[in-house]
Amino acid sequence: MKFIISDKNAHRYISLLEGGIYGMSEKIEDATKFKTVGTAKKFLANCMTREMKNFHWDLEQIEEEPLTESSEQPIMENNFLTKVRKLNDELQLTGYETSFKKVLKDYLNEIIKIVSSKERIIENLSFLDRTLTDVYHYIEMNPNMNAENCQHIVKLQNSILIKRRNCKNRLATISSLERIDLNQLEKTIQMFERMDNPKYTVKYKNLSK
Repeated sequence: MKFIISDKNAHRYISLLEGGIYGMSEKIEDATKFKTVGTAKKFLANCMTREMKNFHWDLEQIEEEPLTESSEQPIMENNFLTKVRKLNDELQLTGYETSFKKVLKDYLNEIIKIVSSKERIIENLSFLDRTLTDVYHYIEMNPNMNAENCQHIVKLQNSILIKRRNCKNRLATISSLERIDLNQLEKTIQMFERMDNPKYTVKYKNLSK
């Protein structure tokens, strides 16, 4: 179970907007989902903007939708990694073109390593977004900071934004890798198998005499 903050009469929901700033949305699917009642109440007590305080907010309990076979992204990612691992296992470093096979095997291993890190990078990005939101809230609630505090906040914000950009660049790389045509790699590996295990059919019977 998770919780959202809503004003049903005004059709408004608390939502995390672009840039890590909390705002309001008219769509329930955009609503920020809080893991506990305490977290949601803490937001209501400490993080409301002046505009938000004009509404009458309530906590609303929601059920998370279970993953089904129609959930395309998780299935696509799982199938992609499964197929890459299968191709990697099928590629044997024996027979013809062993040096090229080694390069291809190293390539497949690197793909597995990078794509397998996707979930961890998403979690890191989520953590950075929450941290950035805390920075914005601190700035909002402390409009009279001295020069030293301002300098500290700017450096902290810059550090978070750089790490966030690195995460997004990494996810873009993974997204690009997931679009690789694995069928062509599979055909190449199958070609190596045929070269290593040639089979010939004698067309002329008189050659066998």
